[in-house]
Amino acid sequence: MSQNPEAPLPQDEDAGFAFRAQMAAYDFGMKWWKEGVALVGIFLVGTLVYAKYQELQTSAQRGWTGEIAEVEQALPQTVRFGLSTATISESDKTTTRDAADKLSEIAKGAEGAAAAEAWLKAAEYYRIAGEAAQRRAALEAAVPHAEGLLHYSAEGALANLDLEEGKGDDAVARLRKLATESEGFLAEQASFDLATTLEYLERPGDALAAYNEFIVKYPESSHIEEATARKTRLASEG
Repeated sequence: MSQNPEAPLPQDEDAGFAFRAQMAAYDFGMKWWKEGVALVGIFLVGTLVYAKYQELQTSAQRGWTGEIAEVEQALPQTVRFGLSTATISESDKTTTRDAADKLSEIAKGAEGAAAAEAWLKAAEYYRIAGEAAQRRAALEAAVPHAEGLLHYSAEGALANLDLEEGKGDDAVARLRKLATESEGFLAEQASFDLATTLEYLERPGDALAAYNEFIVKYPESSHIEEATARKTRLASEG
């Protein structure tokens, strides 16, 4: 999935999560990059969550948001400021896992978007701590509380995790559902991610059909040139 180079980077400290999540997704995409296919792993999950986070600052859920921020203040700097976590110490992993546990407790007592945000952040910190099962559980717990951007973030992250764990069919099913049930830009993005994911999974016939559908349905998309090029290449290889 292509990133928008013009998207503004978050400017405050709380935006570290958004930047960190975006970079984590990008790192995963680079790890599994194949023949230029932009994997669903490059979801701008962090950016989407940050956009919703900004809305939360002016909502009635500031109390829960404040609790979330307080937990994050205790995180190691490598985690808080989105620095490389490739060589994170065992001590920092433990601290990060504890923070994720605390965020999970906040999420259990919160409602609506605040609950979804807490679960999504907990999932990101479980990822950093290397706790795959807890990461998935947190993402799944976020879904019932999430709407719009947050729902897309949760389901997109689950699709990303499905791919990471070799569950390609599950990832495809999630993306098809997102493409069908979402609206506007989110539906467009899910449709493009579906096509690139099918291509990555070496399902050329399905990928070609998905690109054809995308091109017809979203002729004004910023992805239209890339989708057309990929479609042409797949057709020539077939």
